[in-house]
Formats: sequence, structure tokens, C-alpha cells
Amino acid sequence: MMTVVLSGHMAADTAPDRTVVLREITGAEEMGARAVGVRAETLAAALVMPGGTVAAADLTLADHDAITAALYRALYGARIECHVPCRACDRRFETGFALDDWLAALAEAAGPVPVRRLDDGLWRLDAEDPHGAVRFRLPTGADLAAVAGAPEAARAEALRRRCVIEGDPDDPRLDAAMSRAGPLLDDEIEAVCAYCDTPQAFAFRLSDYLMAALARERPVLLREIHALAATYHWSRAEILAIPRGERRDHVRLIQAAAPEPRRAASWA
Repeated sequence: MMTVVLSGHMAADTAPDRTVVLREITGAEEMGARAVGVRAETLAAALVMPGGTVAAADLTLADHDAITAALYRALYGARIECHVPCRACDRRFETGFALDDWLAALAEAAGPVPVRRLDDGLWRLDAEDPHGAVRFRLPTGADLAAVAGAPEAARAEALRRRCVIEGDPDDPRLDAAMSRAGPLLDDEIEAVCAYCDTPQAFAFRLSDYLMAALARERPVLLREIHALAATYHWSRAEILAIPRGERRDHVRLIQAAAPEPRRAASWA
């Protein structure tokens, strides 16, 4: 199990932390990473267990991304490595960055916004500003679904009107305040091609990157399933229900017990 403090915590916050407790990912969920329509948000909600202060049904978009970041760090560490096709020379070059540095930069990107978190999970923009106070919540997946049918140019306004509890939904500070309160892990990453030195930016979304990383591990997962089935005679369904860490512990035991391959005799 893992406890995750959700996005929205600021140094000046006095409100209690919002947390979720996650169970460990299983082989069934790893195998499902390649399925059509399966998104990291679905995976994040499925891993939430009782014990936190936020239920899965109440997760905001920023909460889903915070869970995605915690899950990525637990599975793969705190570094992102990307292979990017260069727009100038078409060669794929490698670039990377520290996950924590990127998260900090996203949190600061909105600049100094007079917003604070309230005890009820809502947010409040400073009442001393000429625009007055605004109390709002962060958008959820249900909010996005509700405005999906609106014309593209009107969706942002419709989303603000759904999320503002008190005050002006057209307040010019609101977009920056929402970004500050719950940054989404979707960004343009600047890089320089290692082959032709062309500076460029590429789109990066952590949730897509996590699901791609899980999908790439499918051959490893299949070998682990085969090893466990051959040794313990467990069914595929039983193996896929085992938490990832426990499954890999069993595979390591099998590998440790396997006899070393015999070397062919050599003649001097």
C-alpha cells in the first residue's frame, strides 16, 4: 500500500492534507494498459483503497495526475527518459528530466496567485483584489464529460461556470488560480536535438507516458506468467491477480533456484 498526498498542498496551507491510499498494481492492470480506451485515470481510480481522506468518486483531474506521478515514481523511479523524433533531421534523439523538477516548475508556472485551500476542499481567491472573492472547486472527469458537447471555444467558459461556487466565473484570475491549485501534468517540453542541435518542443503528458511504459513491459510480464505457471501450476487468472512486487519476488526465487547452465568442455 502507498499513501499519496494529492496536489493542492502549498507551503502556507493550514487545511488538512487530502490523501488517498493506493493498493499495488496487479498483472491484470499491467496487461490492460494496451487495451483500447484504458486510460491512466481509470487505473488511478481502480487502485484507490479505503483509508484516505478522498474517495475515488471525488478525485479531480489534478488528483488523478498526482496519483499517476506517484505510481510512476513507485514503478520506474523519479526520472523521465524520452526518445523524440527531431523535427529538423528526423532522427530520434534521447532527452530526459527529473520528475520532481518538472512538477515543481508546473506548480510555479501560474505565477504568484492569491489562492488558498479551504478546509472543505474548495479554493478561494483573495477577497482584497478589486475583482472580489471567488470560491471554486477543481474540475473532475464528470465536469469534462458534461461540457464535451459544447463548442470547443465555449468549453473553458462552461467548465469555469460549473466549478465556481461563489463569485464571478469570468474573473480573469480564475484560470491561473486553477492551474496553481491543481496543475495538470500536460506540458510542452523544450529539448535540443543531439544530432543537429535544433531547439524544439514536444508535447508530453505523464499519464500517456506511464501507460506506454506499462505496455512496453508486456513481453516481460508474459515471461513471468510462464515461469510462475510452469513452476507453481497456477492459472493465468491467479497469476494476474498477484500484486506486481510479490509476483516478481516469486520469479526471482524461481531464477535463484534454477541450476546454472552447464558449460561445454574445452580442450587445450
